[in-house]
Amino acid sequence: MFGRKAAACIGMLCALAPFSTPDTGTAASNGTTAFTCAKVSPEKEEGTFKGMHCRSGDAGTGDYAHMAIPVDTKTTLSGTNSSTASETSAAAPTLLKSTIFGLPIEFVATGVSANGWLMNRLAKGGEHFAEGSVTITYTGVTVMYTGGEEGAGVGCKVKNGSFETNPIKFTTAGQKMTPKLSSEGGEPFANIQMEGCAYEPLNIAWPTKGSIAGSADGATLTFAHTDTTAANSFTFGGAKAGVEGSLTLSGRPSGGEEQPTPLSFTTVETP
Repeated sequence: MFGRKAAACIGMLCALAPFSTPDTGTAASNGTTAFTCAKVSPEKEEGTFKGMHCRSGDAGTGDYAHMAIPVDTKTTLSGTNSSTASETSAAAPTLLKSTIFGLPIEFVATGVSANGWLMNRLAKGGEHFAEGSVTITYTGVTVMYTGGEEGAGVGCKVKNGSFETNPIKFTTAGQKMTPKLSSEGGEPFANIQMEGCAYEPLNIAWPTKGSIAGSADGATLTFAHTDTTAANSFTFGGAKAGVEGSLTLSGRPSGGEEQPTPLSFTTVETP
């Protein structure tokens, strides 16, 4: 089981899946750590959130509270876009926007799921952070090409209407409430196989590379197209690209049989 309330965890604050622990050299002013957002027993303790995802707008006396995840304890991670719209009760599509030969293109995925693992970590410099690895699958993918119509003029489609990323590194180290996802070892985030294009040179596997940062609010991680393009950190086929969409994250102890519990991120002062 995970620990009790986050308030009791400040001395051992929690964070996501292991790669080598960064040595920041100096103490960080803030650390962003991962907690579960669990339902509490009213007769034993008072919850600090009204909603099960522990979002900032749900803060107040309620049935849910942050529960500590011990440092260096591996947690199985999952994510979905099925509860990211309409106050976390409906699905929101994810968009990848870029250009091909100077023409705008959008990939729209109606289904998004993520699987991986995370671990809370403590850097030598004193920063508590979350670090992990995740693979994301996009389904129901359609191509919007010029003029906003699906495959307008070129008939392009994504093979099987889906694609899966390579393993992606996830970290909150130095990121505060904007966790960063980045491809490992120079490998693409994903290769998106196009087919059916009237212009044959488009029918190839287009690589997406770089890193994107999202905004964390409780268990919801949101990516904005404008933020990604402004950072100039992500590309599609070598052209600047942006990602727009959300994921709701859940976790449970690795090897455990408990039902997954929403994961929430919190920024705290560190020595």
